[in-house]
Amino acid sequence: MQFSDAAIRQGSPFEYTPGAPRPLPRCQACGTASGSLQRCAGCTGVLYCSKPCQTSQWSSHKKTCKLVGARRKAYEDAEDDLRNAEPDPFTPPNVFETSVGHFYAIPETRPYMRARYALTQTLIHLDTVPSLEEALDHGLDMLRLNRSDELGLRHQLPSVMVHLGREQEAYDFVKWWVAHADDESHLKDMPDSPFLDLENANALEPVDLFVRRKSAGTLELHSLALIKIRLLFALQSAEKAVAGAAGCTVQEKIALLEAAHHSSAITRHSDSLLILAEDPKPVVDELARQVREVVTAVHRANKHLLDAMAQPDTDPGIAAASYVVGSREEAHAARSHSLRAWKGTPGALELLASLR
Repeated sequence: MQFSDAAIRQGSPFEYTPGAPRPLPRCQACGTASGSLQRCAGCTGVLYCSKPCQTSQWSSHKKTCKLVGARRKAYEDAEDDLRNAEPDPFTPPNVFETSVGHFYAIPETRPYMRARYALTQTLIHLDTVPSLEEALDHGLDMLRLNRSDELGLRHQLPSVMVHLGREQEAYDFVKWWVAHADDESHLKDMPDSPFLDLENANALEPVDLFVRRKSAGTLELHSLALIKIRLLFALQSAEKAVAGAAGCTVQEKIALLEAAHHSSAITRHSDSLLILAEDPKPVVDELARQVREVVTAVHRANKHLLDAMAQPDTDPGIAAASYVVGSREEAHAARSHSLRAWKGTPGALELLASLR
């Protein structure tokens, strides 16, 4: 079953400004921010502050709620079928334990993987914090099971991470895939080798790995552009915070930056905080240069993508299952996978348009 973005979206999209405190979850009906909201029992992806609020939304939420529930049941049924399947020449016993890393190569696993993928897509389109977190968990576990990623999850999860304010995880993820893209044995023939094991890479580092290698395609570069723009906004916020603390010591400025909940890709690195506390301008200028370099690389990889992103109010629709590198279909796929994260970053689309 296919669906459009307009058919699945519920209420206001999740939005987070880098450099701002992490927002509390909000009631889907009235917008009340609270840490004690209750999930919809049907889809578990939408939050409400009270029964009256949930009741008031039911007529508009019912279709989506039932769709999520149906896809979750289809996934759970497919998992039960696979776990209880009799071993045969094509299906080894305990397939969830014995076939990790090359799961999709076993034809009998594919109905399960497709059902789980369909649920993940529905949760991404629902576009709430709980639904995005669940979608990310599903996507990462599907990649653990199947490293060769025939379903293309590696192109979709970075935007989910960024949309949730997890820039550091997104950067680690994209960098790992680009660094290992030419090493198919690492992905397919060595399932016990380290996988997605890169943590806390310096997201402020130069972009040579991405723009100088063919292994970084359009979708990887497009993800990197959003990550770098988010970091740029966070650094600009940090620059203002430091400017307003002219009389403070360096340690006091570091404490100020940490308390302001700037991007995880900054606050996890004590050396970055020290540099920002002392003089953030050179770092901001360098990151702005990197943003321009990456956006140029995006355009070089696919000349259609920046024009497609300049139409943010058009329904992103459904990405094509396959496409030619550099084609309009590839641009549509990149836009479809990422538009919600771009729109959830105030100012990002405007900056991207200014660099066309």
